[in-house]
Amino acid sequence: MARRTAGLDEDDLEVAVIYSISLGIHPPVLSN
Repeated sequence: MARRTAGLDEDDLEVAVIYSISLGIHPPVLSN
């Protein structure tokens, strides 16, 4: 999941994904 996205650091992306999953939400980054 350590994929670079425009405007996001790898760590920020990973934290956002983990946080979203913990809430039971599919983050938009996973649909790429």
